[in-house]
This record gives sequence, structure tokens and C-alpha cells, in this order.
Amino acid sequence: MMAELAKLLATRDIPFHATHNRIMCFPHVINLCSQDVIQAFSKTKPAELDAMFADVFDDPAEKNTYMAAVAKLPVDVGRDIVRCIRSSGLRRDEFVDIVQSGNERGWFRDPSGTTIKVPEQELLRDVVTRWDSTFFMINRLRVMRPPVDHFLVVHSDLSKLKLDDNEWGVMKD
Repeated sequence: MMAELAKLLATRDIPFHATHNRIMCFPHVINLCSQDVIQAFSKTKPAELDAMFADVFDDPAEKNTYMAAVAKLPVDVGRDIVRCIRSSGLRRDEFVDIVQSGNERGWFRDPSGTTIKVPEQELLRDVVTRWDSTFFMINRLRVMRPPVDHFLVVHSDLSKLKLDDNEWGVMKD
């Protein structure tokens, strides 16, 4: 395969030696970069974050609210929510029941107050070896927010994991 690539590149006058050059796996490189960005964002000190967002907000109160939500590490909390709900077959079944019952009884509402139906899907885990899994985990959590919130209220031992509107906003961003 590398010899074939060397021939193709040679036709375009691009120097490439099949035994001395290497090609990195692009998805692997993206995964490494994505994980570094996520880790760096989670470990950044509040003062540094404050400086990064200095020109983003016109209203200082809005900025302070957002920064407080960022400091609570909502992506990490989201991982914990998924882990707790998927930790046992009983919890997974209960979550499915909440989704089904909530859809049938009209429990779930969007921010404008309109009744919505939530898709009957499982929460997705964040997998370190897949760069896009964090993205998919967050998006699924956002779609499943109404039953997730309901589940966390029903399980008082997990209520500390409940995200507020500002933390969900950070996850959206």
C-alpha cells in the first residue's frame, strides 16, 4: 500500500519514500486533539477562563453566570449522569419506562412550554478512543434532557448531578 502511494505521489512530483515515511491515522490524530482540548478546557483555572471569555459577553452578570456554569464542569457531570443511568439493567429499564410514560402522559415540555415527545433511545457513553463520542454523548443528553431530569429527581441520591439551565447552555456551546 505504501509503495502504491509512493508511485501516486511521484506522478505529482511529491517526494515520498515507502519505507522511510509514515502516514498517521487521521481519525486517531483527531481523537488525540479532541481529547486534549476537552481535558485542557476542564482543567483550566477560572481566572484563565475569565480572560478567554473577556470579549464574548457584553453583560458582566451574564458572563459571571456562564463562567460559574463552566466551572461546574457540565461535560464531566454529563458523563457521570450517563454512567449512573446505564450502571445497571434496573436503572436502564427504569429510564426507558420514564421515557415511554412521559411521552404517553405528556410530561415533557420544551423551553416554550409546548408538549414534546422524546425519542425512545438510550444514553450514549463517552468512549475515550472515539473522538466523536463526546459530541454524540452531549447531543443525546440534550435531546433526552426531560427524562434525564425526571430520573434524577426520582432518584434523590443522584439529584446532585442535576444540571441547571446555564450548565445545559454550556453543554450546548
